[in-house]
Amino acid sequence: MALSIVNSLEDYYFSSQVPDLVVSVTNGAPLALTLYGKAGTGSNYASGTAFFSSTYYPINNRATVYDLREIIEEELVKNGWAVIDLRLKLVSNAEELTQDMTVLHCHSNRTDSAADFLQSHFLTTAQSRVTTKSAREYLPYFCPTPSAPAYPVLPINYRIVFLRNGTLVTEQKTLLMQGVHGVGKLEVTYQFIKNQFSSVLSADDKILSYTVTFVNRSCTFYLTQRETQRMFYFRNCFNALELAILPVSTANKLETKSSSAVCGDVSTQYDIEHTRSYEMETSALLLTQADWLTQFLTSRDIRYWDGLSSDVEQMPQILITDYDYEISDEPGTVNAVKFEWQFANCRDTLRAIQSGSNGIFSEQFSSQFA
Repeated sequence: MALSIVNSLEDYYFSSQVPDLVVSVTNGAPLALTLYGKAGTGSNYASGTAFFSSTYYPINNRATVYDLREIIEEELVKNGWAVIDLRLKLVSNAEELTQDMTVLHCHSNRTDSAADFLQSHFLTTAQSRVTTKSAREYLPYFCPTPSAPAYPVLPINYRIVFLRNGTLVTEQKTLLMQGVHGVGKLEVTYQFIKNQFSSVLSADDKILSYTVTFVNRSCTFYLTQRETQRMFYFRNCFNALELAILPVSTANKLETKSSSAVCGDVSTQYDIEHTRSYEMETSALLLTQADWLTQFLTSRDIRYWDGLSSDVEQMPQILITDYDYEISDEPGTVNAVKFEWQFANCRDTLRAIQSGSNGIFSEQFSSQFA
């Protein structure tokens, strides 16, 4: 009996869909399994990195690997990757077999096809979102290995909707980009969009929304004029960076724990520990917004945008310590989410989330009287 994989494997998987690996071996010989991360393009794995290796001992000429999905997910999370091209190398009794596959990180179960998702979606479940003029949005995507020797030039279409003298106007523009295999990202900002359409926009025109379409992928941004919202970058369910812009009210909480001792007539504190946390409650959310927000609340890596750095990795990391999430699909129900967080750095952080106003004036008067 030749070395073979009993269960059929597909080319693309969500990590939660990766099946148990069942291998048939010859004469009960031990099975060595090695997982390689892909290096280069096409079938070139010569310089790939082996990130897992183990030996399995078959029963009745069959060996089963049950934890393959967890092994792959751990490698994705460790490196901050959303997608991995990998090769499974099987060796038993001088026989060798390889199997290639592409795995998209997704810890939650999904019933759709990973191959179809990668072809037609950015690496996000939010196909529309609210944005602000100061936000830098990321749209990560995946391009598979091309059938031709090189990638063709791919179009990126931008469409804006703006208000001109009380009338809605739509304009489109297409840019070209050289395709590259693997995970890439489009950066979208209000200023970038404004510059691209500067020839058709007047000073009095007001941009309401813009839509980005890349091959079969599309995402729409609705521009809000409210700049008092809080912004957080986080790793979504695909382990890709995403920006959450939340209309919230914030309560700043400070708690101190200590022990005390009395020496003579003097009492003193020791083992003093100060903990500052921030309790935020959103305004009413759409059901789709509230559902998407679960990825933010349960993310492994969340960064608070404090306006001091444009590099996400340099932004302060936060930990969500508690949240109240109860969402109803009953029509007319106001869905809001309350959560509490603190900075991962235990040293107290000052002036991190102060508002631009002292809060005693309503929003339309804040700039005049702040």
